[in-house]
Amino acid sequence: MGLNAFSHRLSYIPTAMLAFTLLLTPANAQEVRQQRLKGVTIKKMGSGPFFLTDIADPKDGTQRLFLTTQKGKIYIYDTKNNTYDRKPFLDISARVVMKYDMGLLSIAFHPDWKNNGKFYCFYSGKGKTAKGHGFVARVSEFQAAGGKQGAAGSERELLVFPSHIACRRGGALVFGKDGMLYIGIGDSAGKRMKGAASGIVAQQKESILGKILRIDVDNKGDKTPYAIPPGNPFKGGGKARSEIWAYGLRNPWRISFDSAGKMWVGDNGEDTREEINIIIKGGNYGWPWREGTIQFPGLTPDEKKNVPNQTFREPIFDYKNLPPRTRAYAIIGGHKYEGTLVEALKGVYVYADHGIKTVFGIRYDIQKQQVTADYLIQKMKVAPTSFCRDAQGELWFVSYAPGGVYKLVKN
Repeated sequence: MGLNAFSHRLSYIPTAMLAFTLLLTPANAQEVRQQRLKGVTIKKMGSGPFFLTDIADPKDGTQRLFLTTQKGKIYIYDTKNNTYDRKPFLDISARVVMKYDMGLLSIAFHPDWKNNGKFYCFYSGKGKTAKGHGFVARVSEFQAAGGKQGAAGSERELLVFPSHIACRRGGALVFGKDGMLYIGIGDSAGKRMKGAASGIVAQQKESILGKILRIDVDNKGDKTPYAIPPGNPFKGGGKARSEIWAYGLRNPWRISFDSAGKMWVGDNGEDTREEINIIIKGGNYGWPWREGTIQFPGLTPDEKKNVPNQTFREPIFDYKNLPPRTRAYAIIGGHKYEGTLVEALKGVYVYADHGIKTVFGIRYDIQKQQVTADYLIQKMKVAPTSFCRDAQGELWFVSYAPGGVYKLVKN
């Protein structure tokens, strides 16, 4: 499988919208002309294995970054000499199915990783579903003795759910300041389903698909290997899944928190829009009734007349598949820069588009609820797949194939 297949997974396409629906939109929304951001450049720090899907800093003082590959292996990258250890830190390739959107997609480290050696992976594999044997996605806990070598045999499954088709898996994992694990899951739908049916599961609160979940991995529930934290908006809400934190998302590809505790998510659209959301507790982000800031163009004529009378939260920013982003189709959610070495980046939310191999940024005024600057940072020859913020607040990212490790630095 090559880059085109992974790109296909991030996108998976059919496609705009209007109805008697309350939209929670950013105040004073306005078009901001894109400009080139000066004072920053992207430096290739080193090479990595092919098919990189994620990069993470355990923030344990070791100056190591961890690289996941879609094939099911995790490698340690040493930032002191900018090389990676060819011996995998963890190898679960025998359990992983690598096809389109499927594979090992992410890694997150327990807040007390330095003492307990626990880390978490989101991956796809074969398994038993309600309809028999097929593909499933898993969120599992693993352990590493002394933080040195991950033990494949230590796997503790937390979530296992069917993957209906090989696309729109989501796959984001991140711990919040509250110590809870947040999980981004796509709607797992596909182009063969028309209109709202292509993603209506994202609106169904009895399903975890098309959602952001929040779980407590340090405790167990009555019937689950994790507990439901206090404050989850649908806890005890009848048939609604108590794990849900927010819903109405299509394919949330990367979650990050800023120092103020705001959750930023890049959500892959269909044909016409890619979007950036700030996620709030219980928020409904509109998919499949809305795509970005417009009505989903792929709705059937009858659906366009009968959009549910619900409250949808609009993205803080979306962009079209039009110049200057022609052929854009797969947003890679990033991080708000809060480091100290690149003055030009301060306060900028940095993200990328996998399809056009370009790194972008926006400035967003939380008080005014509007984007005040739209930046092109740098066009690349490789396709970014994931960002991370290191212990010093500096931003790194990886490319899919060939695998590379990059850092945003002062120009």
